[in-house]
Amino acid sequence: MTFQASQAAEVKIVDAEDQVVGTATIQADGSFSCTVSLALGEHSFTATSGVVRSDKYTVHALPIVPIYEDFETFPRRDFVPNEPVINPHTGTSVGLKSGAATIGDLGDHDGPTTYQYLFFEYGTVEIKPPNSPKRVTFTRWPHDNGAKIRYFDERHTLIGERLLDEEIMIINSDIPIYFLELSKIRELGKNEYIDNFTFE
Repeated sequence: MTFQASQAAEVKIVDAEDQVVGTATIQADGSFSCTVSLALGEHSFTATSGVVRSDKYTVHALPIVPIYEDFETFPRRDFVPNEPVINPHTGTSVGLKSGAATIGDLGDHDGPTTYQYLFFEYGTVEIKPPNSPKRVTFTRWPHDNGAKIRYFDERHTLIGERLLDEEIMIINSDIPIYFLELSKIRELGKNEYIDNFTFE
């Protein structure tokens, strides 16, 4: 959004509920520019500077292109707490908050092929999709129901949580998901094997 304003220190961009979604510094010629997150979807925005308000601008939602993360192009590694790693091909970020987790491979029982998975034994793993999806699906090895998933919005507010209890997990949300946390609730025992994320 671009708008002319009289010279002042700063312009605030507010949504229809008067929540600040961005700020911009006014240039010498009175112009400014501000980019807001696509995660906000379709919104009406107004620029304010002091008591002056702009006309309302409507930003229409853009379709989110599904992103597939199967860990095949992810660097193989043991994770170190608080050192997230970004897949350079998909933009997915995976980090270990606590515990033990690895990107490693597992052989196909029917042949010589190996597949990379996210394994975690205990603790909490954080996954940040490169987009802000409202639907997340992934597969897991269904031999143990000792973990849960929690998902959060851009302000780090909890949206929801559920037990990892199905082979194909489907998370639907009315609010865009900014990041997910996978946590073991039975700390020791079998690893969780996670794979084939789709973020849409």
